[in-house]
Amino acid sequence: MTPEQIQQIRWMRSMPHSLEFDTTRIDAAEGVLYDVVMCEEGEAKGHGVYLEEEFITDLVAYDQKHFSKAGLKCRFDHPGGCEGTMGTQMGRFKNVRERKKGGKMQAIADLYLLDAAELSPTKPNMKSWMLQMAQEDPGFIMQSIVFKPGRYYQKFKNGDKRYIWEYQKHDDGGMEWVSSDPTLGKIFVEFGPNGEHYYTDTVEAGAATDSLFSTQANPHLFVSKALSWLEDNPRIKEFAQANPEKVFSFLKELGLEPTPPVKPQPQKMSLLKKLFGQDPITEDVLMSAEEITELRTKLGKAEEILTSLQTKFDKLQSDYDALKKDLETRTNELSSAQDKIKELESKPAATHTDGPTDTPESELRAYHKDPITQRAIERFKRKPAK
Repeated sequence: MTPEQIQQIRWMRSMPHSLEFDTTRIDAAEGVLYDVVMCEEGEAKGHGVYLEEEFITDLVAYDQKHFSKAGLKCRFDHPGGCEGTMGTQMGRFKNVRERKKGGKMQAIADLYLLDAAELSPTKPNMKSWMLQMAQEDPGFIMQSIVFKPGRYYQKFKNGDKRYIWEYQKHDDGGMEWVSSDPTLGKIFVEFGPNGEHYYTDTVEAGAATDSLFSTQANPHLFVSKALSWLEDNPRIKEFAQANPEKVFSFLKELGLEPTPPVKPQPQKMSLLKKLFGQDPITEDVLMSAEEITELRTKLGKAEEILTSLQTKFDKLQSDYDALKKDLETRTNELSSAQDKIKELESKPAATHTDGPTDTPESELRAYHKDPITQRAIERFKRKPAK
């Protein structure tokens, strides 16, 4: 897929899945169908992509987080994107949980039908019809989730993911669109942190919209109605894509001659004006080979300047990070020094003394060392004068 096609996918649908539950799990008095399978591992309808076990697990976690109180909305059939949905509300799924059955992970829940579903202005008696059909032949009733995909990926032989259909950033700062690799086989949808779950609808596989070709249909909505119908009938869509000549033949049978699309011609314009939206072009002018070469040269120089600026920016960023780290180190050292000062200030000073009271022997005069004098001093118990 191209980036433009990816942007156009606002929501997807899973393949319809049969109710596949025990009819004893029906509480007709309360209007509850227990253990209804909302979706399981398998193909996502109409887009050629698949859901893995981790998708189911992430979906259940999302529902438990966002719909644990009010419940998840359930509608009767998949209302088309161009039609109103009022009157299709049938009930709410509660107690969403996961279950493994037949080797496949399933998301199951209990469907609480609304009393108001009986009074729908567009599809009356939905509640009683649903309960009766579930008891009589549940194989006619299927569920299909309406969700916003997170990311897309393929798998290597070792099980690692290769994300596709998105831009990938290179080490040099450049961006590249990653396409799918046919050699890796199936393409999977990741729910992940970017996925969203909108509805789980009650449908019948392959059922067409009755009002699709109604004479009362708004002709301006025909294209969107037709595309919505093709989404509900993926096999017809795949056949048309694989056999365009059959489509053209069908249109000729209707008396319509398909007109090939007009290839847009390149325009002569100022690159800066194009980038900044100034002075819109008033006429189309074919560009000469010399002008195209000149434009390519200018673009090449612009890329060189951009690369140089990116290199300078990276250098400044590196210097900034180094200075920031050094500042953090200095701040930590200063904080440690301040803590040490506070510790020293909190300790008491040493006790004051008058110094030693005995006269050091080295300071005695010579005659004091005389034995007779020493005995006299000892006898009278007094200190000699210095």
